[in-house]
Amino acid sequence: MRAGKLRHQVSLYSAPAANAPDALGDVSGDYVLVDGGLWVSIEPGSGREFWMAQGTRADLTHVISMRFRGDVGPRWRIVWNDGYRIRTFELGPPLVTDERFFEMVFTALEKRS
Repeated sequence: MRAGKLRHQVSLYSAPAANAPDALGDVSGDYVLVDGGLWVSIEPGSGREFWMAQGTRADLTHVISMRFRGDVGPRWRIVWNDGYRIRTFELGPPLVTDERFFEMVFTALEKRS
């Protein structure tokens, strides 16, 4: 993975533990800050994607790439201040793009506030 590709500095939040989603799919509880200075690549996506691990269909809004971390999972959040507004993305299941565990790619759904 080229370091120049990782040009967005974001904050990474873990999903609330031991809280089951309600009927609307929302999780009650607080997200916990894990890393406040993580460098990632955020690229716009298009169309619709299926998140097979969750069994639901969601609009793909962005594709987020980062260096491999063993602790990141689905429903974690990334918060990015793009200079104009603060944007929040909910991560889908991770995809390790190579067998050497250098890079992870996520489909992400932007949360509107």
